[in-house]
Amino acid sequence: MPAYESRKYVNMNSVQQLAKDFLDALAEIEFEYLTFFILREPRMNNDSYDRLKNHYWFAIEKGTPIFGFLNHSDLPVAIRMRCLENYVHYFPEGYLYGNSI
Repeated sequence: MPAYESRKYVNMNSVQQLAKDFLDALAEIEFEYLTFFILREPRMNNDSYDRLKNHYWFAIEKGTPIFGFLNHSDLPVAIRMRCLENYVHYFPEGYLYGNSI
């Protein structure tokens, strides 16, 4: 049994709304640091510049939100901290996956 299973959110409608709000907050972070991302090479062929979405992993498994940064992510600590602050704001009982900072 995964360690995060005990942190399950019971109401899936509320967790889905929180997930939407969290993803909106991440979009705001990307916009705030847009110059940083525009100056970087795109990681995906269909992007014209690097995007925040290319640096994190977010899922809801069995009602439990899980967030973490991908191993290849080289985001500055300031951007990572903003993402983590928002994640903890929306999901204080959520699970952090892998390399969080």
